[in-house]
Amino acid sequence: MNRYFIVVITISFALGIFLDNLLNVYFRFSFLIFASLAVGFVLLFYKFKNIRSIICVALIITSGFTYHHYRSYPTSQNSIENLISEDRTLTKIKGIIIRPLVVKSRFNQFPTGLSRVAKENKSIIFLIRAEAVKIKNKWVPISGIVRGTIYLNYFHKSKDNTYLSLQHQDLQYGDKIEITGNIFSPRPPTNPGQFDYKKYLCRSEPPIRALISVADPSNVKLLSRNNESLIFRYIFSLRKKFLNTIYSVTGQSKPSILTSLLLGEREDVQPQVMDAFIKSGTIHFLAISGLHVGILVVVANLIFLILSVNTKVSGYIIIVLVIVYAILTGMKPPVLRATIMVVVYYVAIILNRRWNTPCGIAAAAMFILIRNPSELFNAGFQLSFLSITGILLMAHRIEPYLQRTPGLEERLCNSLSTKILHFFEIYCAKTLSVSIAAWLAVAPVSAFYFHIIAPLSIPLNIVIFPLIWLALVSGFIFMTVGSIFLFLAVPFAWIATIADYIIIKIISFSTISHVTFFYTCSLTAAWLVLYYILGMVLINSERLKLRRSRVIIIVLLTGSVYFFSNLIDSEKDQLRLTCLDVGHGSAVFIEFPNGKNLLFDCGSFSNYDIGKWIVAPFLWKQRIKKIDTVVISHQDTDHCNGLPSIMERFKIGTLLTTKRCSISATGNKLLQSAKTNGIKTGMISAGDEVTGYENTKIAVLNPPNDPAIASLLSVNDASSVLKINCFGYVVLLCADIEEDGINRLVLYYKNNINSDIIIVPHHGRHSNNSNILADHVKPEYAVISAKDQGPSESTIEAYKNAKILQTGRSGAITVTIKETGINVAPFY
Repeated sequence: MNRYFIVVITISFALGIFLDNLLNVYFRFSFLIFASLAVGFVLLFYKFKNIRSIICVALIITSGFTYHHYRSYPTSQNSIENLISEDRTLTKIKGIIIRPLVVKSRFNQFPTGLSRVAKENKSIIFLIRAEAVKIKNKWVPISGIVRGTIYLNYFHKSKDNTYLSLQHQDLQYGDKIEITGNIFSPRPPTNPGQFDYKKYLCRSEPPIRALISVADPSNVKLLSRNNESLIFRYIFSLRKKFLNTIYSVTGQSKPSILTSLLLGEREDVQPQVMDAFIKSGTIHFLAISGLHVGILVVVANLIFLILSVNTKVSGYIIIVLVIVYAILTGMKPPVLRATIMVVVYYVAIILNRRWNTPCGIAAAAMFILIRNPSELFNAGFQLSFLSITGILLMAHRIEPYLQRTPGLEERLCNSLSTKILHFFEIYCAKTLSVSIAAWLAVAPVSAFYFHIIAPLSIPLNIVIFPLIWLALVSGFIFMTVGSIFLFLAVPFAWIATIADYIIIKIISFSTISHVTFFYTCSLTAAWLVLYYILGMVLINSERLKLRRSRVIIIVLLTGSVYFFSNLIDSEKDQLRLTCLDVGHGSAVFIEFPNGKNLLFDCGSFSNYDIGKWIVAPFLWKQRIKKIDTVVISHQDTDHCNGLPSIMERFKIGTLLTTKRCSISATGNKLLQSAKTNGIKTGMISAGDEVTGYENTKIAVLNPPNDPAIASLLSVNDASSVLKINCFGYVVLLCADIEEDGINRLVLYYKNNINSDIIIVPHHGRHSNNSNILADHVKPEYAVISAKDQGPSESTIEAYKNAKILQTGRSGAITVTIKETGINVAPFY
């Protein structure tokens, strides 16, 4: 206990943070418990020695509980969070920039087929500590952090081609500015499984409470400079100088992954390269972590050894060096963990104390949690500490199984080739053991957050690590030397650039085939906990006096139960339809009573891939691995541009669309992609049925089965309309039909389109005969897939006799149909 007291304290403090997040108890109540325990601890410490440890642990748990609540929820009445809503409001605010500005490139999509790379827009991202907001022509004091985005209608680069200029005044850390823009609160998720961006911002350090978008750089006014810490201003100016050196020496405006490797500047990494690193399981190389800090310390130690610098003096210098590097790279949890461990290690050397690795890890975790208790729920924090813990507990146990015992002849031989071979075998064994240990420790959590498992990362580490080491060492040298003497940095820059090129080629080649990685459904917290409990039992089986073979059998049986439970599709006695909130677009997923499913459309006009960020997470949340049928109603972008991401991530049985769609450029691309992925394709028209759903009947009502007639209709009027009949209840999916399509539907099916639920045509836009369709359908529920202000007043009036639900206001809308009736549940 005395030896590992910091470990116990850290675990207890983290437990308190977790409990507060779980229970969300009123702050005053938690503070009262903390105060009571503190008083009790003082009174009982000397009198009851046998329970002092229990009281101490309880006190630490309560302190974590109280501290997290205090830091997570704004207590000030003038907090900006209390003054804004999710609606964008044009306003003026004053504040001080507290982080270096980041230039970001964004590729907007346009309704021209499936292509998303139509135009590159640049923007500047910044954080300000808000001080005042203008309300009714008066400046009112406020508090809170605001994340701003300045959209650049014009910009120019400085002479060294490195940074952007706003109104000929370069914004930087410590500047006080006045901004005119649209301020709003981050929106919480509106679909099951969707990433919670609002919670992510609130849990960041510092916690971000509001967003502001600035349409033009001229809306930013510089008021004063140098309002923040002198030390941080110097370090951030040094960072800018280092970035300028990298750009200048490499001769590239975006030198691929070098800026990410050296300074954590991920904005320079191209999206396809970042995607390849994620799929190959090597994304940790681009996150500044223990590897980068460790290489920096090794290089510094070698220099001090050559210069014969005193150990304690070199220790002081390295401590300062790693702290500065942590600030330069953004002080993310992985680099903070490594930095604090290095600091604790060298402090122990300076004080002639013994280094204790578990205590060093615990001290690092404690420091990070005190700085920001919400980091406990950050994926980066969890993966960083799990990986180092896994390496510490398992690497030395795995290594003996990977090492070959050399024969007598090899031991007696002193040839250079034998020594090189022996060194290579040791390197492979150590690298593999570390990779396997880290992978086993982080794989479940990585799958939980990112839904991807990449076993190839284990052997890839052996190949990539020397190149990463070469790129980092040469990069550190040319970045520092080049800041003083630019010409001396050229050879090292050449080495780093070559290493960078080879790394990207290897990573890109490794992800060509889907065999090297695979996507997975969401893991439950219960399975995660069970995995780590069984892992700890297996590691400590000898200490617990358990037969390892029996523990391994239990682990394998548990894994089998998990694996086969995912393969079993249980019969359901219900139909569940979910109309996802995708903005102006359409994505409807239907699960049928026989366990089969169907996806009707998958697209949006949003400036992000809804297939990747909304539909796929929803399907993983529902534990869907295969989509039996995908129906694309027509070729408009807002109905199909998310499908390529779905085809990449899920097995699809059949893709159905219309003849009109198939001969369009967009439809042809979709069908070609489907054939490449081994997906069956087919055409549907009025009179057809979608089969394979047993007691559920799916009839196609549109487009006309005569191609000549269909060709006379507009693209929207020629879109697919499906009628689903299950348990005697009817659902009508109308896609984008407009006046002509509605007229045909009423003319040919006027006595056969009465439905309980209708997905309103064309996102609720105005149509002269919306009321005619509503009168014939007579729905109980009318679902509109559109933004908040999307539907027209005439559409709302036409369906006034039905209960209207809109995704832009209610989030995803889930309709459950059973024999007993219909239940409709909005997401919020």
